Amino acid sequence: WNALAAEGVCPRLEMIWADAPMHTNDRVDAAQGDHDVIRSALKKRVDTLKLCMINPDDQCKSRYVLGSKLESDRLNGTARTEDEKQALRMMQRYSKKVAAECTVE
Repeated sequence: WNALAAEGVCPRLEMIWADAPMHTNDRVDAAQGDHDVIRSALKKRVDTLKLCMINPDDQCKSRYVLGSKLESDRLNGTARTEDEKQALRMMQRYSKKVAAECTVE
């Protein structure tokens, strides 16, 4: 994203498809990288990009729409519910336990 945000890089870029969502303990489907840099890189190309797909969701809709306002993009992903966070912690603890039991001597 930093390279694309630099002046003069790929001035005729017509298509970008980035599908690498980041999942953390608190959020799912967040874009990797500085979201302001991503927005800057894409806004510079609003006139040349014919396809812009950033971390498509289950309906194959981009989490960033060219020309959209800051409030409408979904680069920050979705917050996990407290139940999802609890389930994730339980799964992580179980995974560590299984890994410890499978240690080869």
